[in-house]
Amino acid sequence: MPRFPEARPLLDLYLATAALQQEIFDARLAASLGPAPLLDFFPRLLEIVRRRGPKALFHAGDTAPPTELSLVAFWQGERDVREGAQFFARALLQPWVTLLRTTSAPLEHDWGTGEDCPFCSAAPAAAVMRNGRRSLWCGLCGGECGFAGAGCTCCGEPDESRRAAYRTEDAEHVYADACDTCGTYIKTIDLNADEEAVPAVDEMVTLGLNLWAEESGYRKREPNLLGM
Repeated sequence: MPRFPEARPLLDLYLATAALQQEIFDARLAASLGPAPLLDFFPRLLEIVRRRGPKALFHAGDTAPPTELSLVAFWQGERDVREGAQFFARALLQPWVTLLRTTSAPLEHDWGTGEDCPFCSAAPAAAVMRNGRRSLWCGLCGGECGFAGAGCTCCGEPDESRRAAYRTEDAEHVYADACDTCGTYIKTIDLNADEEAVPAVDEMVTLGLNLWAEESGYRKREPNLLGM
């Protein structure tokens, strides 16, 4: 039986999008050109959504396609709240910003409490446990930096009575780490418990954690590719 069968439609959309993103990455678009060349890939992305995604998402992209200005604004932290806008911006920008990171000098800098990504300034999309150490993973550039703090990744709350960890039986290697002080949550993927886990995928398909967190009044600092 496949893992996370309830998330199969989302996974189908993600895998098709990821294949296009690999093509964008392999195109090695020059940073000096800015994000404008990414728009050449938008028609294919929209077709993927038409075939595999929700009708509302396709309609959003069809009626209000991304522009160079909207991509720049997204990267600068100005997130368009219209339905679907963030999906198309993320899907196009992720491989390009990842290329910029991988071709730049490595950053020897840990991720501090409440800070944004040291490279691209996005908020952390997930936490990763590896060999007993916690790091933070950026959902925009794909970078992973160590996190030295022991408390909430957003506000630093050290009191465990002010924090809650929730996991589901079908994915015990992933849990939601929520904080009552700042009201945020982040999913942690424990690679010690499941070496085959892929942070970008397992963060996205563990829908039960999203449901628990939202019903409990917690919010994410940074949604994943599919806006959850």
